[in-house]
Amino acid sequence: MAGLTIIGAQFGDEGKGKIVDYLASKSDVIVRFNGGNNAGHTVKIGKTTYKQNLLPSGVFQKNKRNLISSGVVINPKVLISEIETLRLLGIAISPKNLGIDLRAHLIMPWHILLEGSENSKKIGTTQRGIGPCYEDKAARTGLRFEDLILEDSLTLKIKNEYERKLRLLQFSSAIIPSEFSFASILSEYLAYSKILKGYATDVSSELHSFQSKKKKILFEGAQGTFLDNNFGTYPFVTSSNCICASAAVSAGVPPSFISSSQGVVKAYTSRVGNGIFPTELHDEIGEKLRTKGAEFGTTTGRARRIGWLDLPMLRSAIKLNGFDGIHITKLDVLAGLSEIKVATHYKIGKKTITEFPAYSQDLKTAVPVYESFKGFEDQDWKKVAKDGKTKKLSALPKNAIDYINFIKRELNVAISSVSVGPERDEIIFLG
Repeated sequence: MAGLTIIGAQFGDEGKGKIVDYLASKSDVIVRFNGGNNAGHTVKIGKTTYKQNLLPSGVFQKNKRNLISSGVVINPKVLISEIETLRLLGIAISPKNLGIDLRAHLIMPWHILLEGSENSKKIGTTQRGIGPCYEDKAARTGLRFEDLILEDSLTLKIKNEYERKLRLLQFSSAIIPSEFSFASILSEYLAYSKILKGYATDVSSELHSFQSKKKKILFEGAQGTFLDNNFGTYPFVTSSNCICASAAVSAGVPPSFISSSQGVVKAYTSRVGNGIFPTELHDEIGEKLRTKGAEFGTTTGRARRIGWLDLPMLRSAIKLNGFDGIHITKLDVLAGLSEIKVATHYKIGKKTITEFPAYSQDLKTAVPVYESFKGFEDQDWKKVAKDGKTKKLSALPKNAIDYINFIKRELNVAISSVSVGPERDEIIFLG
């Protein structure tokens, strides 16, 4: 197998970090291919919970090569902070186990100030400068990781872009802090250069070398399918492409490098920020799931919106990504409910549709049609997962098995694993 992609199948926050952490143990190289520090992955190992925004989730596995590809936008301050935090926790990050593509774009202080605009607040962005950085990338005016290597190049590019962005900020009546000066920004990024330039690499070249040696490559996506800039609930989307095909583009490899694609699906649905959410719950059940599932953003801490599982959404995610398997997470969070619902299709006027509509006006008027299931009791989930290593799904409560099998039949896709808790060993792997 040349390469496997792990993609969020919903609105992000599906629990990808935990799945990637496990699959990284069976891979040689892990590649983060999109997004920036607007996305967070959480991995719980023993009593310690690790949260990172930029580092690939494979950093928790020993003797693995971790790569950040050209499709990621990097805030050097955040990256250095993550590296230092893990160092203090006993996990060493060095150029031996981490490489950053020369072509990856840098988030600059002006990007964060520019994202304070009214429009980005309306959309519900994380205010981390992600969108403006991708805008500069498309406009061909951005700074890239390669600019950290040469002091003269960094000085000239910061000077030119600082003057342009200062005029833009003044025109937009933005609040410009007193420390926002060319000298301070240059000094800050020269300091980052000394720390980070040793990590510079050509990710594309490395991956071609790995592939020729038949190494196993794991591509890690951030956010989720329906936050994709093309296929998500536009304009309430992220600024990068989140679907499987974008892994090849961002990493600089042909699509043939990706031999398998798997999706991560929360047993219900959540969304952070604004935008259409057909199955959203506005009652005590939604609040209960939010609390029990600790549904608060890894990056921002914002409370996530909660809803029932949405099969039309997942059918479209399978088509867009070519999933040959899905990992279902947070099944345990549903335990204790007397009734569980799943949206099987939508009604739009007199029409019945079984997939996520492309036309946003249809999505606004879509009414989910639900099928109900009997709830299942809470368990000693650690024991269930341990038994599940040999007993497969039979370790789960009967009503939970019925729920999983219904999802499998409706989506016509293999279930790769079922997660019943936040820790590494609370997963039942099915193949």
